[in-house]
Amino acid sequence: MKKIILILLVAFLVASCGESIKETKIEKIERENSVSEILPYSNPAIIYGSDFMSFMQSLRKIGNYELMLQFTSSESISKFGKETIVKFYEEKFTNMSVLELKSITENSDGSKTMNYINLAVATKSATSVVVVIENDSCKLVLPNDLTKKLLN
Repeated sequence: MKKIILILLVAFLVASCGESIKETKIEKIERENSVSEILPYSNPAIIYGSDFMSFMQSLRKIGNYELMLQFTSSESISKFGKETIVKFYEEKFTNMSVLELKSITENSDGSKTMNYINLAVATKSATSVVVVIENDSCKLVLPNDLTKKLLN
């Protein structure tokens, strides 16, 4: 009788511990999936192992202007229009040299200024871009003189 009670007790303990381990694994997987679904584009310094402007350069290299447009701020889209921005990306967004991110500065309006060193043709120059976080994604704010840049 003692053996039967002992076997039942051990079986009960194993079963209850196994259920809590399974629940913990499921909760951990759900937590990891929800974080990875929300945050992949929200940090401009780290987007899939790269930074935001390197990501935009990659999109430009493959000619995916529609996806570039999706990573353009809604303010810029409403100001210039989709056609103008796509034309800018096609004709003027041509610097494919190495950009080295040096710092990110938080602005008072909630935007961020990303400061780069541009290594083009054996010459270093400083470049800054402004980004905002909209809908958990980093998006490029285009400069006010965009139409002037298209005319040149």
